[in-house]
Amino acid sequence: MLKRDNGESKNITLIDKKNIHNNILQVINQYAVSTGEGAAHDNRYDVTILVNGLPMIHVELKRRGVPIREAFNQIDRYQRDSFWAANNP
Repeated sequence: MLKRDNGESKNITLIDKKNIHNNILQVINQYAVSTGEGAAHDNRYDVTILVNGLPMIHVELKRRGVPIREAFNQIDRYQRDSFWAANNP
């Protein structure tokens, strides 16, 4: 629920779950975030899936033979040092 300046409340729908075909899907690759945008480190994300412009899924790609644990560690580092870095004390 969105509260307007005049005190009126309004419901907004970000994702249409009843009619999923009404949503717009986008896939972007190599999205970069720099320290100038609030990140602790420069990062470049492999694949991000957006639903109605909202980033919902991040896919970290690795070469064959690289342990999957490295992808999990990288996502963890992104969360800690990039996604919310400007908000961390």
